Amino acid sequence: MASPSTIAHPIIFWQVFHLQKLVRMLDQEDLNWLESIGGGIDPSEQVLPVETKQAAHEKLELLLSAWVSRMLPGYTIARKKVSKRRGPKTNFTPFELVDLVMVFYTLLGEMESEKDIFSEWDFEIKKNESKPAFVVRAAKIVQKLHWIAKVEEGEAVGDILPLDDKIAQSISRHAIEKKGVSKNNYWVSQRELLYALFAHYKHCSPDSLRGIIERTEADPPEFIKPLLPKKKV
Repeated sequence: MASPSTIAHPIIFWQVFHLQKLVRMLDQEDLNWLESIGGGIDPSEQVLPVETKQAAHEKLELLLSAWVSRMLPGYTIARKKVSKRRGPKTNFTPFELVDLVMVFYTLLGEMESEKDIFSEWDFEIKKNESKPAFVVRAAKIVQKLHWIAKVEEGEAVGDILPLDDKIAQSISRHAIEKKGVSKNNYWVSQRELLYALFAHYKHCSPDSLRGIIERTEADPPEFIKPLLPKKKV
């Protein structure tokens, strides 16, 4: 605060860089979540103690707050506020549509049996398994899909927030009920899981999301054609 221009000094610059790196790294809570959904990390990646990551976050905020308060009197830094849930959005710009289609088909491809990321029985109700139990198990698939989707969108590992269990179960329950799973109908549609997951991201209904994807497949714009699979999966 006494000398705000020192933030440009190499020592301070590298201190900020170091703190940012720590904040973005995994801690044990992140690792526990990843293991619960079958997600993996690079074995060479360091896992921080929870208190170390929290301390780094506090020090980074303290350092930046001191600089901002001196350079801009009366201003402070604050955590980003999460905006209220928006209404349904079904009209996407070309860039948004490309992003949606790319990640959607990437995830759909990851669920192919030869990838071994999800074993084939993951999408089927087991013998003597109740529908509520199937919902809970399918929710783990949804959480793993969420993890892959965020990695595909370029988010840093340490920045990916877990998908809440209740939200994941709501998504899997929708897909299961949409398919009408029963003892005579043993599997859940992979597409229905993705429709419901992406509808959660885009704040629209799964039916709206399905409509967007199906219309894109039926009459794809030129900028979308290269992204579509050669055969419908």
